[in-house]
Parts: sequence; structure tokens; C-alpha cells
Amino acid sequence: MPHKAADPEIIKVLLKQEIIRLGIQNNPSRTVYQERYHRGEAPSPNSAMQITKMSWSDLVHDLGFNYDAKKNIAQNGKKGASKHLGTKQSIRLADPKTCEQVVNNALELMRREKLFNVKDFRLRCKPVLGVSYDSLMRYGFSFEELKKRYTAKYGESIRKTSRWSKYSNADLMFLVVDYMKAHELTGLHQYTTYLNVHSDAMPATETLKKRLQLSYSELNRLLKILLQ
Repeated sequence: MPHKAADPEIIKVLLKQEIIRLGIQNNPSRTVYQERYHRGEAPSPNSAMQITKMSWSDLVHDLGFNYDAKKNIAQNGKKGASKHLGTKQSIRLADPKTCEQVVNNALELMRREKLFNVKDFRLRCKPVLGVSYDSLMRYGFSFEELKKRYTAKYGESIRKTSRWSKYSNADLMFLVVDYMKAHELTGLHQYTTYLNVHSDAMPATETLKKRLQLSYSELNRLLKILLQ
């Protein structure tokens, strides 16, 4: 992670973004986060706590999330017991919450492994998601539908030639920051206005918001911190 991310406020923004991306914002389990966070891009639980000097519970509450440590311990204990007993948990797409989680996992898989066609995606479905592509199809989630959702979630089309796909979120932010410094732009409004006038090859504000999963005000705040 770039050295500037050691700022506690940046760590909080990146942590919040990753919790939302993982879909655990209703009760952010440290164990689940540790298992699934995007290493090298999002902060680890330990580094987040060390830099902010806050406990995990205090940190997630500060980010505006509810957190029930006892509930998480109980849930993680049940998962551990199931694994120990060799119990295989079936995935029921008929359950709306389960279906939503599987679809989110599918989008993350497509992005992480750069699955640009249905053939490659089909091969990875069962091993990674625990459900077959045919099962997803039966519930209306064809590869074309997933591509639409991918674009809506990440702000870019799923294609090999995507202009910003080669950049990590952190690299994309520092690209924008360097550009803003070079043109003496002090905030998101100035950046957006400048791009509209000059049409430079830089990520649009909406692209940044969708990639980082931040609101306009959160993105503007992060940029101002990085510009210091």
C-alpha cells in the first residue's frame, strides 16, 4: 500500500470501502474481513488498528457500522465446528440474501481473475462460488446479466481493453492526485470541471466513485487528505 495510506483518516476510508465491498457492513466481523480482504490494496485489521490506535470494535463503530462481537464469535464458532465435522453447507439460491451474496462473490471473482468470457467464468463457478453456472442461469444471472451488474458496481465494462482496469484503486487515486497537483486543482469539483473542459484521459468522477464505492463527499474528503 502506498506510504500515504498510513494516515489514519485514509486508513478509515479504505477500510470502510473494503467492508462495503465485502458485503459485511451489517456486522463487520474481523475474522471474515481477515479471511477475505483484498491484500495489497485494503488495510489489514492489525495495520488499521495500529495506525488508528483503535480497537476493531471502536474502529467499525467510528465508521458508522453496527458491531456485535458476541454474535460474530458465535457465528465463527459454528462455521469452525461445521468444517471440523466435515459438514458440507449447501448453497440455496432461492434464498434472496444467499443469492445476493453469491452474485456479489461472482462479480468479485470476475474482477479478481479477469474472467472476460462465459467459458472461463463457467469453469470457475463451482470451485470458487460453490454453485454451477447453470444454477445461476436458472435464477436469471446469465453472464450478460452479470456483466451489466459488474459495470454498475465497478464503473467500468468487463473487457480486456478497459482503460483503468490495470490500475489498483490505490494507484488510480494517486494518478488523480498527481494530476490535480500538476494543474493546481484543490477539490473534486475543480477536477470534474477541469476534465469537462479539457477532456484529458483521466478517470471520470463517477468512475472513481464506483471503483472506490464512495459517495461524492467521501471521495472529495479523501482527495483533500491526499493532496496535503
